[in-house]
Amino acid sequence: MSVLLFLLLFVPLSLVLAWWVTKPRDRALLIRRTALAWLVLAPLTAVMNEWMPFAGGGDDESYYELAQPPPASLTEAFDFSRFQGSMEQPGYPALLSLLNALVGHNLLAYKLLNLFFLITLSLVWYRIGLTLEGRRFARTASLVVLLLTPLWYYVFFLLKDMTITLLQSTFLLGVVQIRSAVRVRSIVLIALTSLGVTLLRSPLLLQQAGVLAGSVLARRLGTGRRSGSWLAPALLIVLAVLTLIAASNRELLGMLGIQSEARVASESMLELVAVYQRQGVVDTAWFPVIYLFTEISGLNPSLWERLSSSWARGVLALPWIILGVPCLLLGLRHLFTKPAFSASPRASRPTWLGRLRSSKALASPWAPVLLFALSYLVISWKIGETTRWRLPDMPMLAAIALVGWMNTDHTRRTRVLLWWTVLLGCVFGAFYLLRSH
Repeated sequence: MSVLLFLLLFVPLSLVLAWWVTKPRDRALLIRRTALAWLVLAPLTAVMNEWMPFAGGGDDESYYELAQPPPASLTEAFDFSRFQGSMEQPGYPALLSLLNALVGHNLLAYKLLNLFFLITLSLVWYRIGLTLEGRRFARTASLVVLLLTPLWYYVFFLLKDMTITLLQSTFLLGVVQIRSAVRVRSIVLIALTSLGVTLLRSPLLLQQAGVLAGSVLARRLGTGRRSGSWLAPALLIVLAVLTLIAASNRELLGMLGIQSEARVASESMLELVAVYQRQGVVDTAWFPVIYLFTEISGLNPSLWERLSSSWARGVLALPWIILGVPCLLLGLRHLFTKPAFSASPRASRPTWLGRLRSSKALASPWAPVLLFALSYLVISWKIGETTRWRLPDMPMLAAIALVGWMNTDHTRRTRVLLWWTVLLGCVFGAFYLLRSH
């Protein structure tokens, strides 16, 4: 009954969102795609829920337990201090407890909330795609996000990372929009998503501030058309400063029910980074590979002997490894070499610095996307963690891969994918064969 009630509430809501955020010519397509996503992924989530309800010894069991009982009043619903001592960041259990008040305490209903966030994420990337490359790219980007199988893992298990991914992409939408023209709606998006990230993983506010400041720098360094004069850069700088103040203010975080250990630049946070570094893969030669691949366990034959949550994570990463990674490299090449605007016929041949300044990487709305991806690379390198902490950059990397796919001719693209598959088979086949002996 809980699942049925959830579907009756959230499926129509997602269809309304699809109608609201899309251009009139694309509404029918996006509504059909949203309905199809529910028809395919909801039953698949139900099957996985019966087969593997929990990942095993992770946060998902804690989230499920903390969602019960539901809040007794509206005041209690927004009293995040009730989770202090149980969870350092109260956002996700508070969200689940609100859902509990609507539909009841049901694990599958909670997981379907993550599916709702995945579908909403695809609609957000439709809007981002319109600004980046236009209507054709936007339509395809929304589909790619739905087919981004590494994200499915965070639907099949009760983890907060899908929520963070949606918030970060919505934040990016606001930054991309405000870069072109100052709108109150974009400022509200940035503010609300920053508040949401504070409740879920407050150290990421430091990253958001860096992206805001970096967007201003990229805008100043890049050449080409600029709109909005000084107002857009000034607003981005103000928002970055306010974000940093909020991220390091103990009293403000305490009002939100966040323990002081989560503060940016706090001593315990630095100690946590040191622990991650000792346990992670940051000092190994495999780090760049694992970061780009997100997970390489699916390429290990021994993992297939026991079907577990680790097996699910590894298998779901395979489509990205085979198709996404080579196209990502093509996309980076395109963004750093393709000029954002047509050069004047009388213009002299630019230097490499001039080509970089006029490239899409600096002189177009792609700059914040690349900054987000770069910042997640730095975070992963710093803490030695290449899965959950960096998950929100997957839609951004997929968008870069998509622009590479769409701007590479069919013959070259086929050749790259063929040789990439051969290289994967040879390298990982030899590695695991030697390791087994």
